[in-house]
Amino acid sequence: PTEDNIVAAAAAVKALNPRASIVAYMNMFLDYPTYALAKQVADHPEWWIRDHAGHVLTNDIIDMNCSMPASQCGEYIPAASGCCVRQLPVWDFAKPPVVEAFVGACLNMTARGVDGCFLDAGGHSPPWGCPFPSETQQNASECAAWVDGKNSIPRELHNRVEIQGGLVINNAAEGVYFEPVT
Repeated sequence: PTEDNIVAAAAAVKALNPRASIVAYMNMFLDYPTYALAKQVADHPEWWIRDHAGHVLTNDIIDMNCSMPASQCGEYIPAASGCCVRQLPVWDFAKPPVVEAFVGACLNMTARGVDGCFLDAGGHSPPWGCPFPSETQQNASECAAWVDGKNSIPRELHNRVEIQGGLVINNAAEGVYFEPVT
């Protein structure tokens, strides 16, 4: 999907049912390449987390059913398991411009008719733990800055979307589900 597809789908659903609430999907770990936000980040490679050697850290997206033979992985790469894997960069939420771009992507959709944003994995750290490598003592402060930046997004959207009657859903075990303002 793209942001434009989400907005168009919201308009189509609302044409059938004006009382419907449409919430856009946004993943807080993965830089999905079809989103305009990904294209914006492509112009700012410094917005991705890097290890201390300067390599972009990624999160693997796996063909969960292993339905594609390794010879047909396409943009995915064959993994040792025999499944196809795609590696997507991880946002560096320690950087304020990344946070603002992420918030801006949601606000762009709400300004065009989407009622809010669903922040997948919005309130917890990645499954692999701190996204920064632990090669230096700097690791703890990097992790804290990343978590603080990431956790600021639902709060910022609450302030800028929900106050106007929109909805923000922060999906995580220890996340907060905000109720719409009525």
